[in-house]
Amino acid sequence: MKRIFYSVLAVMMLCCAACTRSEEEGVLPEGGKSGQKVFVRIENVQVPKVRMIEDEKNDKTESAVEFQSGYLFFLTPKGQVRTHYSIVSNEEDVDDEGHKLSLKQIQEGHTFTGISGDVSKVYIVGNVTSDELNDQDIHSGDLPFISDIHLKKISLGNQHADNMNHVALAGIEGLTDGGAGMKEATVTLSPLCARLEIGKITTDQTILDYKLDGVYVAGFYEKMPLNQQCVESDWVSPDYATSDVEAELKTFYTRYGWMADCIEFSKVQEQTEDGHNVYSFYPEATQSKKWAYPFFAIEEPAEGVEPYKGHLGVHLLLKLSGMTVKLYDETTNSWEEKKLEGVRYINLNRFVRSHSAHADAVNFYNGHIYKIDEIKFGTTNLSDKIMPTDVSVKVTVSVAPWKIDNIYPAL
Repeated sequence: MKRIFYSVLAVMMLCCAACTRSEEEGVLPEGGKSGQKVFVRIENVQVPKVRMIEDEKNDKTESAVEFQSGYLFFLTPKGQVRTHYSIVSNEEDVDDEGHKLSLKQIQEGHTFTGISGDVSKVYIVGNVTSDELNDQDIHSGDLPFISDIHLKKISLGNQHADNMNHVALAGIEGLTDGGAGMKEATVTLSPLCARLEIGKITTDQTILDYKLDGVYVAGFYEKMPLNQQCVESDWVSPDYATSDVEAELKTFYTRYGWMADCIEFSKVQEQTEDGHNVYSFYPEATQSKKWAYPFFAIEEPAEGVEPYKGHLGVHLLLKLSGMTVKLYDETTNSWEEKKLEGVRYINLNRFVRSHSAHADAVNFYNGHIYKIDEIKFGTTNLSDKIMPTDVSVKVTVSVAPWKIDNIYPAL
């Protein structure tokens, strides 16, 4: 499995070590002077060059996230911020006195001077907006520790643009001895959101005809703190208990239009392995595009560490109309054809790694792309309501400059 690797090489020349302030008192240590030099280089990053029907992402370079701007923090063992630098994409914004460096400088390598001797970690955050984290936040002194920075929230609405090519990124790594009086660190920047891709929507033989009117992400977190531990107050969804579903969907997706698609999709008649003809829908006629949506998940834990348990997952909703179905008549012991008036919904809210009835629900991790090859449903999955407990979707997993998890629903 691959990650997006942004290598930060920090070469620390050990001379008269000093601190800008101590951990507890916030003052310069007695007799201290700033004398360390730190060489930092970011490697293997793409530089900058709404609807969510997009090209499929893969594990190739073209799917890498672009690093446009961000912040580099030097941290003590207790997570205190000793100093920070802005990384900007515009060369005209470079200001050495103001601690503003260009992405080009960091890519080619930049030597930092006057770094405190107790610095032991490098933390980088990229592609955050000024509303989420900015120079004033940092210079105000209100964010003295990484734990304070981690409470700043990023918005899902800032993650979907340009096929998710510049989502928020973050990574932290400790400095290690590099020999010859040097220290170094390699930092892996991972996307701070996940991505859901859906290839096609199809049916079993009980559905004779239908129209796909909409694909919706019908429950998600609109914000996430940088510590990747979402809270319930940031969860949004349509009102599942509404008596007027049409009006509720219209109102909700007026605000969150980038989490839904309600256009004319490509309808294709296909033959199943057992010889039955069914209708399938694709985002576009080429069948190469995907329905693609960002969502906030949780941080992938280190091996042996339990993942964060407070996450509500993600909910999907399909809207269908013009349905003709086959229903079994137990009186005549035969199948009969019937037209269904109005609209029906498919509610998808649970994902697992296999089709086993006993499979545990999948933990969704940021930095992963979850691919649903197809959503296949039948008459038993239809509902005239939107609710989070109708049916389950089963998911299997595979990986990119993101990590890719192949998923498909088990209805």
